[in-house]
Amino acid sequence: MRYKAQQIPSNKNAFLLIELHIFINLLITFALAVYSEDEFPATDAIYYFSGVLGADDVVTIDNQEIFDTKRISAGSNSKKIERFAVLDNDTTETSSEYLPVAETEALFDALKTTTVLTEDEIACSIVSGLRENIPYSFYGYTVKAVTGADIAPSMTQLVKSGPKIIRNININPDDPEDYLDEEVVQSCQSYYNDSLLQYSLHKNGVVDTLCIPNNALPLDATKC
Repeated sequence: MRYKAQQIPSNKNAFLLIELHIFINLLITFALAVYSEDEFPATDAIYYFSGVLGADDVVTIDNQEIFDTKRISAGSNSKKIERFAVLDNDTTETSSEYLPVAETEALFDALKTTTVLTEDEIACSIVSGLRENIPYSFYGYTVKAVTGADIAPSMTQLVKSGPKIIRNININPDDPEDYLDEEVVQSCQSYYNDSLLQYSLHKNGVVDTLCIPNNALPLDATKC
């Protein structure tokens, strides 16, 4: 089974895993957030990068945004949570319709996402790093809260099916043809910018480690 995110049409390429529960909003603030221009992003906003992952595994970032808006960096966008339409005014944390990840601490501790990584998974530093830096846990818990499926999210699948090139265009106002390609290294032992996960998650969804284990990057990330 492949669990996919939903695109918000009114917000260009922003995307969220959406449900009628306040808990999901809290998860997404962290799970799909990318760092803003500030050192610490606000917790009342959704952060995302513009651009989409193309069939050639390239994400294009238009630096014209810097010149047009006088922002510090290109591609980084945000939207206040309060600006999103309320899907269910009657749903609160105390409502019977409010669905937490697990009803008890014991059930929470037994979830696959909560379970500690194996030695082989820890040896793949991308996986251990993403678990420490929130995405691993929140992707897994969001899938559980939205669909009810108990999975350990495959970070290696997300990385392998993610962008291989970040192409920065309009980097020189005097020469529109100038561009800069940044190669994204996909290796268990390399640094990986977790902000790039949004592109793979949006295009390909996430799968369980039962399908694609987290001990090595797969040769084929399209199965399941």
